[in-house]
Amino acid sequence: MNSTRSPWAHLGGGHFAYLLRISCKYGVDLKGLLECLWKAWKEGSSARGNMIVQLRMRDDDYGLFLITRGEELVAQLRFNLEELKRMRQLKDSDLSSLVEAWKESEHKRGNKENASRKH
Repeated sequence: MNSTRSPWAHLGGGHFAYLLRISCKYGVDLKGLLECLWKAWKEGSSARGNMIVQLRMRDDDYGLFLITRGEELVAQLRFNLEELKRMRQLKDSDLSSLVEAWKESEHKRGNKENASRKH
């Protein structure tokens, strides 16, 4: 078992990784996506380009968000308010480093999958 933690594990782990994936796949600025989530938390919905974030349900600590792009369902995610606050406080340079680390890990994963298919 691999005990190496991803650089984003302390930021909500899977939730943050999924945001990284959305950001890279759809070409949406990660900082902008985080700001959309925050605005949706406060106002109920937010948009960035053709991506829309809607707050579907909320209690004191958690929010359930629906992310769409045009008519396409992108994701439905549940975030803890504290996780979201922590993610928003990251500097742009830190976010850029995390995006690059994500892209590198995806590239390595793709290379491993391609190698295993050849054998």
